[in-house]
Amino acid sequence: MRSQIPFLLSCIFVAASAVAEVPQTVDRHYPVQGRAELEAMLGSGSIHAHSCGNCRDIHVHLEMNGADRSRYHLEEQQSGNHLRFVLKQDESHGWNWNSGKGPELTVELPQESSVDLGSGSGDLSLNGVRGSIAMHTGSGDITVGELAGALSLRSGSGELRGRSLAGTMNARTGSGDIHLDGGFTQLEAHTGSGTLDLAAGNLQEGATLTSGSGDVNLRLARDTRADLHASTGSGSIHSDLPVTSQGDMGERHTLNGTLNGGGANIRVTTGSGSIHLQAL
Repeated sequence: MRSQIPFLLSCIFVAASAVAEVPQTVDRHYPVQGRAELEAMLGSGSIHAHSCGNCRDIHVHLEMNGADRSRYHLEEQQSGNHLRFVLKQDESHGWNWNSGKGPELTVELPQESSVDLGSGSGDLSLNGVRGSIAMHTGSGDITVGELAGALSLRSGSGELRGRSLAGTMNARTGSGDIHLDGGFTQLEAHTGSGTLDLAAGNLQEGATLTSGSGDVNLRLARDTRADLHASTGSGSIHSDLPVTSQGDMGERHTLNGTLNGGGANIRVTTGSGSIHLQAL
């Protein structure tokens, strides 16, 4: 019988840990060597992350901001340079009213990092990082700046906004405007309802841009070589760039042509709205 006591005590400890409240404030430093890999997820709440340059750790600061801490549990796991930091929310007790602004996670991490940030409902932001980057929220805005790499931004409902970006970009929102400024080699941008306002560089590998309802404003480098396919269900098409046209602009709703002799495919479509091509 005595041999079972340590086992029983360990079971009690595990059970107590599983139901323990998340502290009001969590502050952690996780050492890394070389490129960091961060996976940070919140059931609800905002995440704001930025580079700390050539630092050698990931600094995580969580504020619960009045949320019912008994309804959350925190999972932290580090393996080498990979950190998983997940705050899960227990929905089994039904709707929970919270007078505060909900959990808020702030992260500092090395400039050379791979990043995956997600929230069930809340805003996301990231600045100053180079690497593979994925950001996704069920409902909320996403704001990014000074990023380079393979970039992916997704919101079920919210605005996507970015500046000083480079690499490839896949940006999608169910409802909301998309404003992006960068030097992209490849660009995909889609909104179910909203404006696309894009400064895109020369798009060597092409682009696919769609809005279910909204204008599309696309600014390209003058030396961009592309095969252009533009269409609108209700609206006009205008170009300040020299398009060798196989259709008419103005009141016509389709335009097929080439820029500087042709190149990668650039497809621009809106169900209801105008399309305007401009030079950077």
